[in-house]
Amino acid sequence: PRCVLLMGLLFLTVGAEANREPRVLLLLTASAFAGLVICDSLLYKSALMIGPRLASLVQSLCSCITAVLGWAFLDENIGWVGSFGIAVAICGVFFVLADGGNLKNFPGGTGGRRELTRGVLLALLSAFALSVSFIILKQAILLGSSPTCATFFRLACGSLLLILYTIARGSFLPSLRSLASHPRTWKLLPGGAL
Repeated sequence: PRCVLLMGLLFLTVGAEANREPRVLLLLTASAFAGLVICDSLLYKSALMIGPRLASLVQSLCSCITAVLGWAFLDENIGWVGSFGIAVAICGVFFVLADGGNLKNFPGGTGGRRELTRGVLLALLSAFALSVSFIILKQAILLGSSPTCATFFRLACGSLLLILYTIARGSFLPSLRSLASHPRTWKLLPGGAL
């Protein structure tokens, strides 16, 4: 919600024209669902299993996945340099994972192969969801939505969808209670919103 507030202030300051076509709004809603609800849920679950360092490393493959999806669905050109970069990124992540990802040094992890595999799979699915979100977002921008308006609507819609999702799961109030019992966390939220 704080990030939405900051984006709203930027939106008002820039004074960008909003595209209210139903197709654009539907694309932005789909992008928000894929990028904020699915992606974040999978990434945080992965981080709890294999640690934030390893989960973020695996999710860094998002740019590779986005390039391939852009090539497949938007006729974007990757080129041989881009292909080489994708190969280097995949090999780098693979080498870290082949070593076990140093999971035994993560306090929450048991160091088991099964946990590593499941956490990596969740992080990969998170990267794929974020890539799909970017491809959908680009479609909305190509239809005439300003990037500032698209970002604001995407964040606002994603926040609302995430709140509805947590209410449906029954975890909204427990999450608020948990935040209330950790006042230090509230001090970190503005930095996270930026």
